[in-house]
Amino acid sequence: MWQGRKMKHLLCAEPEYWALTPDERKGRCGPGRGFIEKIIPDNILGVAITAACKIHDFMFKFGEGHEGFKKANRVFHYNLYRLIDNSDAIWKYLCYPIATGYFLVVASPVGAIVYWKDKNKPEELEREEAE
Repeated sequence: MWQGRKMKHLLCAEPEYWALTPDERKGRCGPGRGFIEKIIPDNILGVAITAACKIHDFMFKFGEGHEGFKKANRVFHYNLYRLIDNSDAIWKYLCYPIATGYFLVVASPVGAIVYWKDKNKPEELEREEAE
């Protein structure tokens, strides 16, 4: 797996992400618990994709509005392909359609539910007083 500077030049991410220490770069592929965790991979046919997932999680957390959702998913798709492009996996060319399938799930309404889950909390929204 690429480390430090090489990873930064390989993958696309917000500058704020690269300013984090490796320990602060939290995230994983999938929710980290439950049944869904068992079916969401950390690799695609041997190509490690956790770095792309961490960047995607960061962008989901700090993204704003629908544009933030779309950007996070575009970057995720790009990063998946970059990781596959730079791998030595025997099944490399079979990885691309699987990566696209993964992207389509996170870019779907299911992904939107996750993106919006911690945004627009009622206690954080300004309320207009009824007249």
